[in-house]
Amino acid sequence: RGIERFLPPRFMTVNTALRQLREIEEKRGEGVLGPDTRYVGLARVGQETQKIVSGSLEELVDLDFGPPLHSVIIVGETHELEDEVLATYAAAALPKKEASEEVAGAEAGAEAGAGAGGDAGAGADA
Repeated sequence: RGIERFLPPRFMTVNTALRQLREIEEKRGEGVLGPDTRYVGLARVGQETQKIVSGSLEELVDLDFGPPLHSVIIVGETHELEDEVLATYAAAALPKKEASEEVAGAEAGAEAGAGAGGDAGAGADA
């Protein structure tokens, strides 16, 4: 009585967020999130174990993103350059069981390209 009790902190996963978004869309039927809507799931950004995967809700909802912290991006209209970056992290090209290993490889490649001084053509001559 009079003592406030709080639940221990819990972090929402990418998977839980996507399931909840799907459930809300099914209940409301407003057409806000459709089958062509693209998402980006992120986990532990900036850490050695970071994971970034883009794709549809169905492609991402069952992927293992590992421990927290997680974020979800709902992608709107994009420029062709942004489409290329999203394709680098596409879930569609990855078998679900091997997604963790393949995404880590894509991230390593992206980091190597970023170390080339930010010039997209700089790494091509090396």
